[in-house]
Amino acid sequence: LPDERLTAVFNDDSVLELGTKVLGNTASSILQVRDHLNRDSIDRAIALLSSANRVDCFAVGYYGAVAQDAQYKFLRLGLPSGTYTDPRVQALAAQVLGPGDVAFIVSPSGRKDELLAVADTARERGARVECGQGDEARTMHQAHQRRERGAADVEERPAVEIAVLGLHAHALARRRGIAQHVVVREHHALGVGRGARGE
Repeated sequence: LPDERLTAVFNDDSVLELGTKVLGNTASSILQVRDHLNRDSIDRAIALLSSANRVDCFAVGYYGAVAQDAQYKFLRLGLPSGTYTDPRVQALAAQVLGPGDVAFIVSPSGRKDELLAVADTARERGARVECGQGDEARTMHQAHQRRERGAADVEERPAVEIAVLGLHAHALARRRGIAQHVVVREHHALGVGRGARGE
């Protein structure tokens, strides 16, 4: 059943109603993902990332912003990383991955042909593949599929995935022995802050 906390957005909503619904939808989605966190999935992802030589992030469409946020977090943790959102460049980047590298793919549905091709190529080259949001993103995606989509849907989903990336960044920082305040200071849900200003 659809989550009753998620409210559809309509064209005749006032700005205040729109803001309340968009922010409420985002908060509800984050809480829903929190309630379905999978420890084994998170542990596997952190173990894979912590042992990587480099992590390249791949995404298409507006999920490119999520991939860029992931790259920024990895770089802040001292992990070499790049971001690729153009399918042609993605294909080239996947071909130069090798053993010890990780292709970090941001795709809640996991069904984008371009990204499936990246995953296949990365594995052929001996690299490992991690689907950026894991089980938590799939839970969120399934929930969205079951409810009527509103205008807020496009806005809230990347924000939720960036929040999940924050969890991964904190866990990875602890595994790598990096002070938590570094991650806290630089983590902003929509990429707004020191990093966005170029500081």
